[in-house]
Amino acid sequence: MNAYRKAWEQIVKPSRLTYCDNFEFSYPDEMEGVPIRKLEFMIGSSDKKHKIKACLICARDTLPETIAVYMHTFSGNKMEGRFLMDHFLPNIGVLLFDSLGCGNAEGEFVTLGLREKDDLGEVLRELQKSVGFDKVLLYGRSMGAASIIHFLAKFHAVGREHRPEGFREEAYNVVGVVLDSPFTDVYRLIQEIMRRKGHSHFMTTLMLYPVAGSLRSNVGYDVLDGNKPIDQVEKIKVPAFFLIGSADDMINQAEFRRMFGLYGARIKHLEVMEDVTHPQERDPKFIQKAIDFLFSALENFLKRGRSSLGLET
Repeated sequence: MNAYRKAWEQIVKPSRLTYCDNFEFSYPDEMEGVPIRKLEFMIGSSDKKHKIKACLICARDTLPETIAVYMHTFSGNKMEGRFLMDHFLPNIGVLLFDSLGCGNAEGEFVTLGLREKDDLGEVLRELQKSVGFDKVLLYGRSMGAASIIHFLAKFHAVGREHRPEGFREEAYNVVGVVLDSPFTDVYRLIQEIMRRKGHSHFMTTLMLYPVAGSLRSNVGYDVLDGNKPIDQVEKIKVPAFFLIGSADDMINQAEFRRMFGLYGARIKHLEVMEDVTHPQERDPKFIQKAIDFLFSALENFLKRGRSSLGLET
């Protein structure tokens, strides 16, 4: 039983990368002559069981009209997003937080994008009440990128027919996203990992059947069968920059390209990093391309308004 528990926990319980709360990370005293500050918020999670500690780094004397949010990887934490400060401050605020079950956050498990999408929604909704921003840029990697896809599909897909019952019109616009190596289908991802460990397709299916049930019982989400970002992208109209390494063997390359093709936005771009693996550090030139895309999406939004992006007005 212990071995079985460890088997399903590996899917939703990453090794935590923690840090000292008193020395979270340094941020510049000023950028371009503008004094910088950090604002901290404690926000209730979507399941109403935990608190999420979010920090906003922004200009000291003004509140930002636009914020850039980083969604981290499966075993990562908000520290991954520190690089955004160099690109966006002082005019655009940078919002960072640990997903539940990661870093220093509360919670025991992750859900590979399913609960994380709702937590992102709660964080943005509550923060908007305090800060009053009206434009959002999203940058996610791996699990974080999948979370963004689920989030956009649920809350910001074009057309009211795609919105969940009781959806409230948000007070902000998501104007551009970066999707760095999101998985396309969690079940296929786990199957591929097990295949590489020498398990046949039949044995993998046999083993995953009870695992899926245990995940539903203990985590409360259908993390395997119910987690297919590729099925969500067609209805999303937010401009997106897709990024993947050519040596990434965690993500099915053909399915990733198919997901890019299905993505519903008129404005989208795919960049392939040669000989780069899934966990490998990203070359600054690719990060800069992604940031430039976000600035272009923001500029386009400001010049032409929501209708130019194909968004509902």
